[in-house]
Amino acid sequence: MLQTGWWAVALVLEDFSRSPSCSSPPYPPECGPFSQIPLQFLFFVEASSSPCIEHPELVGRTPADQGCIGIPTGDTYTAVIEAEAGGSGVTISEIQTVSPLGMTRSSLTVDPNNPQRASITVTWTPTAQQAGQNVFCFSALDSVGFHSDQRCVTLLAGEAPPVAMLETRAPTQQVRFDQEITWSLTFDVEPELPSTPRLIRFFDDTDMEVYTIDTSSSSDVQLSGNTLSFTTPPNVFSQGDHFILMDAGVVVSPSNCAASGPPFVGISDSSTWTFQFIRACPVGYGDDYGFGKCLRVLKRPLTYYKAKAHCECRGGRVFQLDNAADVNKTKTILERVRTNLNRYVGMWVGLTDETTEGTFAWEDGTPLDSGDFSDWAPQPYDHNSKRRDCVQMKRKFNWQWVVRSCRRVKNLFLCEPN
Repeated sequence: MLQTGWWAVALVLEDFSRSPSCSSPPYPPECGPFSQIPLQFLFFVEASSSPCIEHPELVGRTPADQGCIGIPTGDTYTAVIEAEAGGSGVTISEIQTVSPLGMTRSSLTVDPNNPQRASITVTWTPTAQQAGQNVFCFSALDSVGFHSDQRCVTLLAGEAPPVAMLETRAPTQQVRFDQEITWSLTFDVEPELPSTPRLIRFFDDTDMEVYTIDTSSSSDVQLSGNTLSFTTPPNVFSQGDHFILMDAGVVVSPSNCAASGPPFVGISDSSTWTFQFIRACPVGYGDDYGFGKCLRVLKRPLTYYKAKAHCECRGGRVFQLDNAADVNKTKTILERVRTNLNRYVGMWVGLTDETTEGTFAWEDGTPLDSGDFSDWAPQPYDHNSKRRDCVQMKRKFNWQWVVRSCRRVKNLFLCEPN
């Protein structure tokens, strides 16, 4: 280790031939040296408690280097630049910025829980004349004079990031985990894939991440117009409830920006895109009836009690038509049956008030509450009668729900496995 104080260094720079015969000793005279240049200089060694290699770093919420951030017309951009010093007793003395005209910055704020970390907040509302690319650069300076690496982002004024049309996400109900599945989500503009890794993340019902897809490089990801689609292979998931999250920037707006266009904000709420992986349909059941579920169809009308017994003998129950999508599909099926058979046949709904008159419950025991989906036929039809307990869809009432006898009336029905 060098002692503190001044030191002198003397060097001689010599040049030699690049001939192969001069590549290793002993060197013949014709190899040189052809010239010699002396070099002398002084340097001073001083004591310091901080290692020279510990430069400050940009951390936390600081924007990533070479990012591209879209700022719609009239919006204000806000960012926090955080830095942390290295070495004992060293602090952040300044965060330096090179910013667009009109950007404001707060004073330096030291983290009360970590005196080596400090931050500033910047805000910028671009004018109409600033539409397009605007470069914003920043770095940190610590108390011993060391700089962090500089980061730069492009602020793209007047351009918004892609917005997901969440109603287009699919699938969202039950899906077979033993099959290849193609998922899709449509955006308000035609996006591009990112140039840096961004992940689509699958989680199970314990919030454990079980599968990821990198949209920047995976061959399982496709863009067609405004729609992002991605494929998962069979048998990589387990049965049960799952949800999808997406990193910010899994797609970006088309742009000539520094690295890519403004990024999609991502999906961070676990309730946004949920679905259930189910096992392969049991013997006697199929998923090819348009409901996206394992069902069994008997094309012969039965009373409700016989329909219930038929399903129970096959490990299931009468299919519950407890949502608008399934009810509308059933109406289409019933109209098709009427056309083929030239007669009207109703459909059992899987809902009865057998246990308590006037209190309806589904086949799985769930009560029909006042705020739940229902499709009752309008009054004056009497839905409460001691002689009628089982709900059917009836053509006379435009396939809406009415209560009929469980013992005498015959209807079509579907079975679903338990």
